[in-house]
Amino acid sequence: MNMTRTSSSRSLVSLFVLLILLSADLAIGASAFTSSSPDDVSSSSAEENVAWDSSPILIDGLPPLMCGDEVCSTPERNIQRDGKYAEEEWGWWNAYG
Repeated sequence: MNMTRTSSSRSLVSLFVLLILLSADLAIGASAFTSSSPDDVSSSSAEENVAWDSSPILIDGLPPLMCGDEVCSTPERNIQRDGKYAEEEWGWWNAYG
């Protein structure tokens, strides 16, 4: 009788662990369908990404970065692709994790 109780409790624990793993896997799969793609970006946010502020970054207590005799402006950090296609497909980072 003791052997039956142990095997039934093991099966119950195994079933519970299986349900947890399956539900977690389904949740991750469902979130993949709701991720945004580059086509979902509105034109206003795309314009905001293109516009950048070249004014110098000044921090209290630190001397400014000097370019010759004047304060350096902030460099543009947006990559200009000039219509080139990306090397990787959209969402490539999902394969890593």
